[in-house]
Amino acid sequence: MKAEKSYKEKGLDDDVVLKLLSAINRGYSKEQLGSSVEVSDIELSKYLEELVRDELVGYDVSDNTTLKITEKGTRFLISYERVTASKAEHQPPRGLLDLK
Repeated sequence: MKAEKSYKEKGLDDDVVLKLLSAINRGYSKEQLGSSVEVSDIELSKYLEELVRDELVGYDVSDNTTLKITEKGTRFLISYERVTASKAEHQPPRGLLDLK
């Protein structure tokens, strides 16, 4: 089985993907998304197409136009935030090679 391409390999910026997921999670409308992450309408369509394809976002069944983050998208966002937080808190061990 062939591994899926990362967003970078697809020509997408990981930061934009995460900003979009966060904005959709906060209830931004499709019209608000482009300006919140500063991408063109064409770029926004490409990002949303990938997020829907990867099942990170979907459309609300009641109107089929409102974007909603999926459970998978929520898990992705939480995992990324945990990794980011742990990187920020991580400090190398202190010991014999510590020059301070």
